Amino acid sequence: MVKKRRYSKSDIRTDLQDSFGSDVFGSDDKASLLTEKKKDGKKRSNQDARGERRNPMETANWFSKLFFCWANAIVATGYKRRLENADLYPLREKDTSLVATDEFRPYWERELKEATPKKPASLPKALFRCYGLRYILIGIMYIYEEAAELIEPIIMGYIIQYFQPGSTMTLSDVYMYAGILAAVDFFEVIIGYYEWPVSMWGWNMGTALCNLVYEKVLRLSTGGLAKTSTGQVVNIFAEDVDGFEDVFDGLHDIWMGPLLTIVISAYLINFMGVSILAGFAYIVVTLVIDLSLTPLHIKYGVLENQTGDARVDMMNQILQSIRMIKLQAWEKPFTDVINKLRKAELWIILKGDLVMGVSEIIDWLGFDPPIFLIILTYVLTGNELTAEKVFVMMAYMELLEEAVDDFPDAIEELADAKVSVDRLQTFLALDEQQPLEPDIDSSTKQDQDRNPSTELGPKGVTVDINTARWKKSTTLRNIKVDIKEGELIVVIGPTGAGKTALLCTILRELSNVDGKVDVRGTLAFAAQEPWAYPDTIKNNIVDFGKPFDQEKYDRAVSVCKMERDISRMSHGDETYIGDRGVTLSGGQKARLSLARAVYIDADIYLLDDPLSAVDAAVGRKLFNKCILGELGSKARILVTHQMQFLKKADKILVLDQGKQVAFGTYEEVAASGVDFTELMTCADEDLDGTKDEESSVESFYGSRTSVAGAPEKSLAKSTNFVEEEREGGSVGWRVYYKYLTSGPPTWVLPIVVFVLICFEGLDLFSDWWLAHWVDNIALLNDTLPTGELRPIPGPVSLYHLKVYAILEGLGTFLAIVSPALLIYVTYVASVNLHNMMFNAVIRAPINFFDKNPSGRILNRFADDLGEVEDEIPEEFIDGVETLLGAIGAVAMVCIANPWAILPAIPLFVAFILMYIYFIPVARHLARLDATNSSPIYTHASSVMDGLWTIRALSAQENFKKRFRAIVDRHNEVEFLDMATEAWYEVRMELLNAVFVTCVTFLCIFSAESLGAGIVGLTLTYALSMDEHCEEIVESMTEMEGVMIHAERVLEYVELEPEAPWETDHKPPPGWPSYGAIDLDGVYLSYDEHDPPVLRNINLNIVGGEKVGIVGRTGAGKSSLFTALMRLVEPAGSIRIDGVDISKLGLHDLRKKISVIPQDPTMIKGSLRRNLDPLDVHSDHALWTALDEVNIAEDVRRLPYRLATEVGRSGSSFSVGQKQLLCLARTILGYNRILLIDEATANMDARSDKLVQKTIRERFEHCTVLTIAHRLNTVIDSDRILVMEDGRVAEFDEPHLLLTQYQDGVFSKLLSEVGESMERELREAARQSYLQKHVQQKS
Repeated sequence: MVKKRRYSKSDIRTDLQDSFGSDVFGSDDKASLLTEKKKDGKKRSNQDARGERRNPMETANWFSKLFFCWANAIVATGYKRRLENADLYPLREKDTSLVATDEFRPYWERELKEATPKKPASLPKALFRCYGLRYILIGIMYIYEEAAELIEPIIMGYIIQYFQPGSTMTLSDVYMYAGILAAVDFFEVIIGYYEWPVSMWGWNMGTALCNLVYEKVLRLSTGGLAKTSTGQVVNIFAEDVDGFEDVFDGLHDIWMGPLLTIVISAYLINFMGVSILAGFAYIVVTLVIDLSLTPLHIKYGVLENQTGDARVDMMNQILQSIRMIKLQAWEKPFTDVINKLRKAELWIILKGDLVMGVSEIIDWLGFDPPIFLIILTYVLTGNELTAEKVFVMMAYMELLEEAVDDFPDAIEELADAKVSVDRLQTFLALDEQQPLEPDIDSSTKQDQDRNPSTELGPKGVTVDINTARWKKSTTLRNIKVDIKEGELIVVIGPTGAGKTALLCTILRELSNVDGKVDVRGTLAFAAQEPWAYPDTIKNNIVDFGKPFDQEKYDRAVSVCKMERDISRMSHGDETYIGDRGVTLSGGQKARLSLARAVYIDADIYLLDDPLSAVDAAVGRKLFNKCILGELGSKARILVTHQMQFLKKADKILVLDQGKQVAFGTYEEVAASGVDFTELMTCADEDLDGTKDEESSVESFYGSRTSVAGAPEKSLAKSTNFVEEEREGGSVGWRVYYKYLTSGPPTWVLPIVVFVLICFEGLDLFSDWWLAHWVDNIALLNDTLPTGELRPIPGPVSLYHLKVYAILEGLGTFLAIVSPALLIYVTYVASVNLHNMMFNAVIRAPINFFDKNPSGRILNRFADDLGEVEDEIPEEFIDGVETLLGAIGAVAMVCIANPWAILPAIPLFVAFILMYIYFIPVARHLARLDATNSSPIYTHASSVMDGLWTIRALSAQENFKKRFRAIVDRHNEVEFLDMATEAWYEVRMELLNAVFVTCVTFLCIFSAESLGAGIVGLTLTYALSMDEHCEEIVESMTEMEGVMIHAERVLEYVELEPEAPWETDHKPPPGWPSYGAIDLDGVYLSYDEHDPPVLRNINLNIVGGEKVGIVGRTGAGKSSLFTALMRLVEPAGSIRIDGVDISKLGLHDLRKKISVIPQDPTMIKGSLRRNLDPLDVHSDHALWTALDEVNIAEDVRRLPYRLATEVGRSGSSFSVGQKQLLCLARTILGYNRILLIDEATANMDARSDKLVQKTIRERFEHCTVLTIAHRLNTVIDSDRILVMEDGRVAEFDEPHLLLTQYQDGVFSKLLSEVGESMERELREAARQSYLQKHVQQKS
């Protein structure tokens, strides 16, 4: 009665306040969706307008539950208007994620305890222990339903006897049989309710598995994380969990199918003799063929999952790196990568479709061939064909066909489930972050509520390890340090020395440790690559499991210097920061991460270079007020390249190549012989400055404020989460037409329609011919003189048999052609739709990616495209077959007995009205399901990126609560989806029962004008309407549902593209030859409704000039780079060497400008491909570039050198190493114009100097524009461009700005770095000025 729609357990983080009325990713201290259900039985609180509403099913009486009357209100609401999330019913407590997961978890944990290396934990076994008994017991109801269906043909046979010539049956007898037939039909409607709890159990099982997978994600070790990917996790949620739910619905068919086959076979052999074996021989052959395809189905299912995982994972990496791809003009090579992966996937899909095609042909042939063989054998063996024999046999064959079809379908679903089991068990068997083991000791374990015991004594960390390894290669050797409460330990060393690895060892993320790590107290961690999840600024700081404390929150924001940033946002700390914190600059994300750690109020702080992304002034304030001040009483380990802070440290740990070079106080380390000459160039900087003005970091590459659709001064407009668009109304014929015409040529469609009509017409005519045949025989027998013998088979029978054979032959041919054509049409359509959607997305403007989280976009390529490829072909074929069958059945009944038109018309109208009334709610729920499924990918991706931070802050339980809330919100849609479909189906079945009853009694009323054959035909088709009714309900709603996925794919196909990659206006050969940049009246707005962020910019930059760009946050520095690269189209004129760049293709422009970003971006794949995606450089050129940035030796130590695979997001390298690799990539693509966004922030001083020297030498004759976070990097520039409020405030040589504009903006910025540093920088500017002018004079 209820067939579950494919259920993507990809759920919602998001659509946030506008979409859900509350934030389900974060929590709120007043009323939280994340609050667990109270054990005292109180109703779940909802944070939206629904208040304390209860699920109406909880208060419904037995009649309301039986006929789903409690769903009347939601169906009526859906008919009147579009449903929103606020209209959904709260889940019953037993259906929530918490209860469903807690119910299943003990059985899975039991399996884990009983597991051995030879006998691993069995997921099916755990599922059977949890759900098996109740599922077996419900099978009793299934037996009752099938028994009722088995009775119907027998009763129909008795009714047919009444119409046979010479029948002795009385009118009262036939009325009695008609009444029994009607009663059985209505009984089937009632008994069908058992399918509802079965669907609910399957749904609960999927919920439990989904949460189990998510909890596993939170426990994955670094090694386990390297063996999986976001793409795989996405597909597990979207595909594998559904496989279990689907098999749960049809598992009873595995035993019921053979049982029905035995019962029906025994009856038919007794009823028609051995002739029945001829048809059974065909059935056995087709069943063997169908079952023999199961291994192939499993094989191609596994391969399709693997190739799909690879494609989705690459798509996720492209989305994560889309800025780099667009800036480097790498769309085409990455399109080639996707096309290559897609080609491999399509080859597997095609093979799978061929296997499916064989099954579909067998399905379309149905049981017409065995019925023909039975009749042929029966007639040729000298038996007389009667209406009772023919149509009782046909009715039972219909039942047998359903049983035989359901059996291989169930086996196929079981095969799908086995594939899912294997993938799930492989995933669940991945390495986990182990609890504290003897070799990694700890005197305390962080409890979930993070309240350390006061009896544990002084807090601190002791590390005494011989070796520590990520994988095979040793990362750390002979480290021995002890950090006590209140101490500040500063860890320094060159890039790749193992500083981050040391922190990971303390965090237990690096588990291959030989030695002892003793952690005494709770931990807080600020990562070198700051992690943020899509939520408000506030929730990113406070929502990690601790109660909200306003005073503590205000203090954390204050000491991390975030007040100014927050005050510039129109929504303040309630501003949403977007996917991966894309709307914040690198410095803002660093301070956000630090504020989160401060708010946690832990005992031990691990700070991985949080000061590198901020300028000197802000870094000094953070160090003084936060690290030394607010955290002064804590044990602190600070990794940094900022050597000016060393003298303030209690102890210094120096690492080099993973070894401990020195450990002690500043004086002890200095006396130990460690060379500080290069490291200490800035060590005497004044750390006690008290000036309040700030110059926060802004990043062109790392900040998305410049492309999120709002000015930099008003981040809130850009960071307010944009709700995913959802179509209204029905899935228009335009969607069907565009889907079908996206594949084969248009002329193919009329041929397909013609073939389908011919197929159904032949099928109906052959059945009518059979009825005509038996009536003619009965009439002939009735007219023969008494006692006269007639040859069997006679000429009449042979004539009818020949025509019948021709009709069946033609029908068989069309049954082969029809599904083949449909598979061809849908396959080509799905192939083209992916290509069109990918091309549209890769060509979309950058603000599209900022307004849409990566999970939302990924959903189109994972769940939506998966439905288009897997479900639409099947549903399209089944839907067409069912629709033609239903129309044919009604037409045949009315043709055979014209009196049947009387009930058929009103009932047909009732069917249509019921469909019109129901389909809006089904459509709304399908769209809600689709939009609500997108954010699970964003959530999963975000959590996988931030696992270290989540675990360091002991926030796993908090995130489990969030995920349970997310799943529950999505399940509210699923619950109503199942309930409303059941509501519709039970009413359709009631109408069908009325139709069968009316047709049966009308046949009796018109007995004098009807022959037994026509009556048999009428009743057979009328009874088949029960199956057609159920199938058409499922097919139409399923078809509507899956076409919504096609609609969503088509939405992305029609995205508005950015400017063309190439145009007819080509730049001159060798352009730009000088690199002169002229801006004339340039304005830039990120949205037509927003004020400009660049206002009347007029600049003339000489070719080869080195320009430093400075200014406060929101001044427009990054917007200037955005305009030059045309990430957002500016107004006004920008010319490079006299060429108007607005007339050039984007690739012609972007390929000629090199960019070194602040946030280094790398993609999973070989190191060589990361350095040279276009594959145009030789290995010698690559090694030369690596040598120039001083990382070649690190690469030579890798096991496969340039062929070494780069991990997820470049996890194989430190941030500093990734910056060096990005610089090497820039050197390879030498251009006349270079844009630098503080590319050396995460490097040690020696590497920084080397890189700066390399840039000056390699790009000596190039135009270099540098956004300055640290003024020392641009103080020797030819000119300094000072931006303020989107305008050019100052533009001149540094020395002149400092001497002639002593009250200017640049002078104020310089005064904030501290007196010592200010003196050095002024002197450096003066020396640079004198040197250049002396050279000019000479």
